Amino acid sequence: MSRGARRPRILHAPIDIGGHASGLAAAQRKLGYDAICVSLYPSPHGGSRAIEPVAPGAGPMAREAARWRLLWHAALKSDIIHLYFGESLLMPRRHPDLRIGKALGAAEIGRRLYARAIWGKDLPLLKALGKRLVFSFLGDDVRQRAYTESAYEISIARYADPDYYPPRSDEWKRRVTRLAEIYAEAIFAYNPDLLNVLPAGSRLLPYSHLFAGDITPATPGPRGGPIRIAHAPTHFGAKGTSFVLAAIAELRAAGVAFEFDLIQGVSHEEAIARIAQCDLFIDQLLAGWYGGAAVEAMMLGKSVIAYIRDSDCAWVPPDLRRDLPIMPATPDTLATVLHDLLARDRGFLGQRGQESRRFAERYHDPVVVARQVMAVLDPAA
Repeated sequence: MSRGARRPRILHAPIDIGGHASGLAAAQRKLGYDAICVSLYPSPHGGSRAIEPVAPGAGPMAREAARWRLLWHAALKSDIIHLYFGESLLMPRRHPDLRIGKALGAAEIGRRLYARAIWGKDLPLLKALGKRLVFSFLGDDVRQRAYTESAYEISIARYADPDYYPPRSDEWKRRVTRLAEIYAEAIFAYNPDLLNVLPAGSRLLPYSHLFAGDITPATPGPRGGPIRIAHAPTHFGAKGTSFVLAAIAELRAAGVAFEFDLIQGVSHEEAIARIAQCDLFIDQLLAGWYGGAAVEAMMLGKSVIAYIRDSDCAWVPPDLRRDLPIMPATPDTLATVLHDLLARDRGFLGQRGQESRRFAERYHDPVVVARQVMAVLDPAA
């Protein structure tokens, strides 16, 4: 950046899934940028970092009024608009389809017609105003049922409920991908499998929601009793929870001693506190990569198990792949992997947990991720 040049003003919007948008905005502020995150929807993982202009319990009219104010802000006060979860600012519905195989009421038809009328129309407008657009895709916002069913033996599409991916959602995902290809100067993906369906030149980005300085590793002293395993699904089908429960039942039937904590239906704060008490954390078993909960467990210094799809690792930077401390398992091998780990000394899991913490600090601290992003968006800085 030349002397005296103003750094770009950055808006992260319109949704803060998993706290990644607000975490990246906070990290960019630490680097000296004017960056904010505005979420039109509740952000339970954002730690109050996101601006939420829609009051809890407010109706759809309040959200739509906030949506148009957000577009006005983007047009007047932002240089870079970083969009998340397959949504532009004018997408009240990501998939406003009228052909869903069931009857729709008049009010719902009206909402969908409104959503279709404005769907993505902000992108050419903002581009014409000289704004720089960036897309970050997080997972099922762009993951396509047809592709994953045909390409992978293990996938969410193969095992989740039939209605997990709504009818014709693949078509709408392809549409938003095309918009990103046309209007965005940079496209990021938080899961490597997404790069199989995103435009050439898209980049893998590590999760960016948890600052290393905000979470202390949970390293209790030696304790007796059995090893504690935890699993914290946000969706039973998508996370492969049925396979986790089956493996737990198999080990219990074999007389293996351990404790198991299924963490569900609690606040994010309580989930973190319970993960801190475990020795071993089981993350997701179908997506082919680890999720945000695994990063939280690693920041807490815990050993983590997840399904890592080898074929997608071609998209992963070699140093990250080399350092990845996650212990791999599939739905079929999980019981065996757990049995072998439970037969080990607890010190092995403690050592692996220390490796997890070092990995999370090196690759997932939002400041580290923000530097990667700004090396693309502001390379002269």
